[in-house]
Amino acid sequence: MRVDFPLSERDSIALHFINAHGDRVSQAAPIDSLDDQLVNIINDILRKNGIVRNNDNLDDYGRLLTHVKYLARRLRKDRQEQEVQISAISLASIGNDFPEAEQIVHKIACRIDYELGVKISKLEWLYLVIHIARLLDRKKQK
Repeated sequence: MRVDFPLSERDSIALHFINAHGDRVSQAAPIDSLDDQLVNIINDILRKNGIVRNNDNLDDYGRLLTHVKYLARRLRKDRQEQEVQISAISLASIGNDFPEAEQIVHKIACRIDYELGVKISKLEWLYLVIHIARLLDRKKQK
């Protein structure tokens, strides 16, 4: 395949190749078992609540799994997102706005604590509620 690109695009294209190579190297590294464990816990609980990855929720499910990947990274570094103070009123408000998502996150948090000995922070809880609320909304739209 012969393709000619303008010289003005040379640097941009080279940068994409460099970045793609960097991604491939990191993806080739062994997947951390913590990543797998978190994804398995979340997938299992979501499946038990009638949420499965499909064409309708592909983007939202992908965002959740990306968040879980970064959560695993933070847990490995013992650095959960705790910088932001979240009041009990805010958490209660989220629970009132998304009660089904909050119940699912409660199950996920309990299972992570039981199986991995990790308590997720209030901010991580909030992130998960928002991600799962989106998935529930997609499910209801079907």
